Amino acid sequence: TNYNVVSIDNPSPDMLIPYNALITQHEKHWNEMLTGSLPYAPVVTMGWDVTCRCEENIPWPFPPSPKTRRHDYPYCPIVNDNTPEKFGALCEKALQFVQKTKPLPYAVFVNAWNEWTEGSYLLPDKKNGTSYLEAMAKVFST
Repeated sequence: TNYNVVSIDNPSPDMLIPYNALITQHEKHWNEMLTGSLPYAPVVTMGWDVTCRCEENIPWPFPPSPKTRRHDYPYCPIVNDNTPEKFGALCEKALQFVQKTKPLPYAVFVNAWNEWTEGSYLLPDKKNGTSYLEAMAKVFST
């Protein structure tokens, strides 16, 4: 299990990953992991934005690294258009995945509780209050 799925096959030139594309990528990754011999527990994330960890003098959208020719951390694509409702939909898909997977993984991991500087946190904030926690609770407390 990796802690996050934030890349898509061909990121757009603007370095933005719409949350709906991220949902699709999560499902693709989960199904790819089923081809292995070990049990797999899926991971869900509410978002990803590490721009606050980047040097201010590097222009947006970030260019690929001269060394690797990739968009290496922290100069990687960010997730946009994320909402508590869309996060809840991803949680629902993760629950369905777990329920149909054999052997049953018995878990869905969440990235992350408090990664404020990575734009991936469930803690209440001024913008969304407790909406992300409520979306998750609605799915997993039934």
